[in-house]
Amino acid sequence: GSTKLAGESFKSEGDGKPVIDNNGNKVHNVATGLAFRDAKKIGVWADESIKELNLAGVINGYDKDNTFRPENNITRAEMMTMITKAKANLK
Repeated sequence: GSTKLAGESFKSEGDGKPVIDNNGNKVHNVATGLAFRDAKKIGVWADESIKELNLAGVINGYDKDNTFRPENNITRAEMMTMITKAKANLK
């Protein structure tokens, strides 16, 4: 499957943190935790990093079913997409 990365525009709950992306999909909000359907499968050791990367728009999960799929291996294309998004955040 393809990864869905954060869109360019967000609606927020007034705190400035993205809640709904420009496609109408729920995304991570630090105050509420991860919105992925399979968030309980994400290890406690990775939770905070995933939250931060999700909030920064580097990762968002899969389009079709709003899952993160932590048990899957990452593809080269997914990794390159994350690197590109992370580098854009450094500017």
